[in-house]
Amino acid sequence: DDPQTDTFYYRLRADRRVVVDKTHMPYSLSDARMKQWTEWFLEPQYTVSSLPSYEPKLASNPFITFKDLPVSARYRFMLEEAEFTIMGYIKGPVCRGQVALNVIEDHFWVFFVDPDVETMLYDPATSNEKLENLSLPAAEQSNASPFDIWTKYSKLQERHLNDKIEFLNTKYPEGAEISISSVWDGEGLNQNAALTIFRHFDNATVVKGLQGQNPKTAWVISYSLLERIHYLLVAGFDVYGNVGHQLNTRLYMDFLRMEGESQFLMFFPKDKAEKEFLSWYQGAEDKVENYIALLRRANLKRNNLVYQSDNVKSELFDRLKHYLGNKVLAPKKLLGAELGKLNKQTLSQLEMLSNIKSESLRFLPELSLIRLKLADGSEHVITMTLNRYHKNVSSLFMEEDRWVPERFYLSLYPGILGSYPNTFYALSEKDLDSFIQHLSSLREEEDYQVLLDKWGIRRTSDKFWPYVDWLHTWYADNQPLQSGIIDLNRFENR
Repeated sequence: DDPQTDTFYYRLRADRRVVVDKTHMPYSLSDARMKQWTEWFLEPQYTVSSLPSYEPKLASNPFITFKDLPVSARYRFMLEEAEFTIMGYIKGPVCRGQVALNVIEDHFWVFFVDPDVETMLYDPATSNEKLENLSLPAAEQSNASPFDIWTKYSKLQERHLNDKIEFLNTKYPEGAEISISSVWDGEGLNQNAALTIFRHFDNATVVKGLQGQNPKTAWVISYSLLERIHYLLVAGFDVYGNVGHQLNTRLYMDFLRMEGESQFLMFFPKDKAEKEFLSWYQGAEDKVENYIALLRRANLKRNNLVYQSDNVKSELFDRLKHYLGNKVLAPKKLLGAELGKLNKQTLSQLEMLSNIKSESLRFLPELSLIRLKLADGSEHVITMTLNRYHKNVSSLFMEEDRWVPERFYLSLYPGILGSYPNTFYALSEKDLDSFIQHLSSLREEEDYQVLLDKWGIRRTSDKFWPYVDWLHTWYADNQPLQSGIIDLNRFENR
């Protein structure tokens, strides 16, 4: 507001706190962003008849609480900074521990429904009954039984899925048309339009772009799904809640994951969609019956999506990459400005490393940082993630029984990825061939020990702390916006 004085001063104070990678979430404020917010929330004509209640049942349901605000504005607010929105739970207290994290795959891609595509929530007259079907477990606070929650909210989720199909079939009596243009393209510039999520056993990371090789699964997230994930895992998550509250949150996330996956599969031919979905849930087919039924009931035209090959998923990924374009999917140069210094052989070796898919990888930890020294003496960081293949991710416990080790694979990321590295390596270009051969032929734990003997930097090594110091300096110099102190609590001791 106007300070009502001719002389006015800002007082700035330096923030001396140590920036920690795990909780560091920079968010840009600018005149352009303020202009967007004004266009979305202030310029449209709408009436707020009364301020929302703080009663848990209502406050936990954003679709009722903020019903008077334009839905498109609410969606775009989260969508324009989707990486930050998802980072809210990836870097938050909810995303901690194996049981909390085994609700997602180790590696998957995320796309979003275009905000101009109408959904039932874009209709101001959407009934409160339909909105109540989007209720979240936070309404029960910390008092509900997990068994009651599963029964109650699985029924609400089923009703919501039926509401969605009813809307499509009412709006498009001859069947809804679906095409690649139903996916948000970031207006051709916004790199938040495609994200990659990596799970590292008991923690996770989200980054922009489609990183790594084609994953097992992908999600397409709509407004109702994005808002519910945020309210489930951030706004409605009680850090001090009891085990029941945490378990209810975990159980409900199963529904949301499958909804995102089923929305991706709506781009498949109907027979292929069901087959693909069942391949993701081997041994847990009974838990996905509602979503299979959704795919069967969705009377969607696919005239714009005629596939030329039997590998529909791979072809769809290729189409999405082409549709989003190079500005949205800007290739992350492996070594920043130094990419030109890499010779073709080194690039080929790194590609070979990223394409390893083998049971030998079962000995590796989830997150390894490689310090790569080039022939010219410069040094750079590559993160190597282990992606474990699961028969399904629909159970809380006995995760190892659902691993398929022969389908484990690696992803390489240019720079530092994740907050909790498990091991360090120091390699030169000339070491790559031997490193790849050794890594591909691990048969026993002792073989992995030899790998560490040759190229690893153990926590007992006199090179450990100099490596850590160099790593943080490199991080600040090369990834200044994201950089923070990495956490060594999960560094292995083998």
